[in-house]
Amino acid sequence: MNIQSFRIRISFVLMLPLFITSCEKEVVLDLADKSGAYLIVEANIGNDGTAQEVLLSWSGSYYQTGGLDPVNGAVVSISGQSGNFVFEALDAGKPGVYVNREISMALNPGDYLLRIDIDDKRYLASSRMEPVPAIDSLSVRINPFWR
Repeated sequence: MNIQSFRIRISFVLMLPLFITSCEKEVVLDLADKSGAYLIVEANIGNDGTAQEVLLSWSGSYYQTGGLDPVNGAVVSISGQSGNFVFEALDAGKPGVYVNREISMALNPGDYLLRIDIDDKRYLASSRMEPVPAIDSLSVRINPFWR
């Protein structure tokens, strides 16, 4: 038996109690039913020329199967330097989806405000659209270590 294998065996024997003994702690999570308690807003607005969508739904229970409950009857708008744009609800087959086909080409860099009115509650969110940086140069370098 050489000295290195002896050291490995001794190290293993000394570390064995660490692996055998462990602590257990019961973790109790509060998974109370918060269904419908929170508004979920999914929106990614850009100036790519396509119709822009805002998806609205209510939060669901942890144990809920299937999709979330859509929000109907909301008034969704985005306002900023480019104007005020109101989103229309798509009722046919896609509840909770609000669409605007005009905003995409009208957006310019600047500050925008998303406003959602549901029943007697108003939800606001603001964001800034930065200008697209110009590409002033492009180069390729082959790394000799990747061959």
